[in-house]
Amino acid sequence: MSRQLLSDKPVQYVLALPHRSAFGRDDFIVSACNEEAVAWIDKSEDWPLQCLIISGDVGSGKSHLAAVWKEKSDAVQLEPNQISWSMAQIEEERAGRPLIVDQLEDFQDVEGGETFLFHLINHAKEQATSLLILSSQPPAKMTISLKDLASRLLAMPTVSIRHPDDELIRGLYRKLFSERQLTVSEEVIAYLATHAARDFPTITSLVQRLDEQALASKKAITVHLARLVLQAE
Repeated sequence: MSRQLLSDKPVQYVLALPHRSAFGRDDFIVSACNEEAVAWIDKSEDWPLQCLIISGDVGSGKSHLAAVWKEKSDAVQLEPNQISWSMAQIEEERAGRPLIVDQLEDFQDVEGGETFLFHLINHAKEQATSLLILSSQPPAKMTISLKDLASRLLAMPTVSIRHPDDELIRGLYRKLFSERQLTVSEEVIAYLATHAARDFPTITSLVQRLDEQALASKKAITVHLARLVLQAE
């Protein structure tokens, strides 16, 4: 590990160094739990109604797939702060390009967000514009106050990214450690995959904590360190 501490004092402070996430198509780890979503993204020209909803937990790879499609289609990603925009402004912004809504819940949390989404979906249909929506849950499991919006979302094709399997868990650990320029043995990967919680947020948080502990102690990430970090939870 090439990083160094900024101080040689007995009490070590961890510097929160930024790391770059890999969002290319080849960087996405495909396994049984997400291969259906990947297939939909790869064949976006065949989407029924020219739209798609991808649901999944935080960290499941929804945003990664959206980034892949954005690069492929030159799509425009809309933000909740744009809900005051008219459809004419949206039309000017997109300039003929497809649209992405990430996350659906973020728009719901803003006053007027559901009404904006309703008009956006209608507008996309009228303009024959492809629309990708990301959500933590399928619309059928969500509480949607605006009934017209609920009916529009329920009519859209939806694909879910399921809980990670062993192949994806190990691959995700390798990817997250690699993004932080950390070399970790397969023994450590196997230990984490079998002893830590198997959800996306936990995996992401655990890699960050291991990075911080290794940096603070100036030691490599080993099974022993992984055990200590897990026991401290």
